[in-house]
Amino acid sequence: MEQNTKVKICGVKDPDIAMACLEYGADFIGFNFSPFSKRKIEPDNLSEIFSIFTGLEERSAKLVALFYKNSEEEITSILSEFSFDYVQYVVQESFELPLFLGSFGIPLLPQFQVKDDFIVEDIELFTNEYMILDSYSKDAGGGTGETFNWDLLRGIQRKYFLAGGLNPGNVREAIQKVKPFGVDVASGVESLPGKKDRNLIKEFIQNAKK
Repeated sequence: MEQNTKVKICGVKDPDIAMACLEYGADFIGFNFSPFSKRKIEPDNLSEIFSIFTGLEERSAKLVALFYKNSEEEITSILSEFSFDYVQYVVQESFELPLFLGSFGIPLLPQFQVKDDFIVEDIELFTNEYMILDSYSKDAGGGTGETFNWDLLRGIQRKYFLAGGLNPGNVREAIQKVKPFGVDVASGVESLPGKKDRNLIKEFIQNAKK
C-alpha cells in the first residue's frame, strides 16, 4: 500500500533536475544558498527554475530556501526577489537568525543536528509546522551523507523530516523504523558530490512512497 510519506529533495541546482523532482512526485524541493556548499545554486539557474515554475498551471511541490552562514544582505536579496514557501535554517548556527528570518513572514523550517545527547523535549519548545532532524556535523550545515542513531527519535510527536545519510537503499527501512512525516535527501541521490542523478531521485521517491 502506498504511504503518504513526504519527500524533500535538497540541494537542487539545475532546471532539469528541478523538473525531474516535480515529475517523480517530490513534495518539497530545497535550494541551498550556503556559500560553502557544493550544492549552492547559481543565480541564473534559480531565475530559470522560478521562471519555469511560474509558467506551470499547477505546482504540487513546496519550495524551500536553505541558508547556512549567509549574510543578512544575501538573505534579504534572495527573499526579496524570489517567493519561497519555507525558509530552512540550522538551529545551532545562531540564536538571532530565526528572529531575522521570521521578519520576512515566510514559515520557518528549523533543522536540528542530532547528537548523542539529543533530548526530545528540546524540540517541543519549537512551534513550527515542520522541522528537520539531521546528522550532526561540526563544520557543515547538512548533506554529509552520514546517518545517526534513529533510536534517539523515539517519542517525538511532532511532524518532522528525517535527514542524514538517506538513499534509495535505506529510506524504506528508515521510514518503517521511525515513521517520520517526511524524508529529506541531498547526497543520497547524487552520482558525484553536488551532482543530482535523475534515476536516483526517481528510485528514492518510489521507495519512500511505496
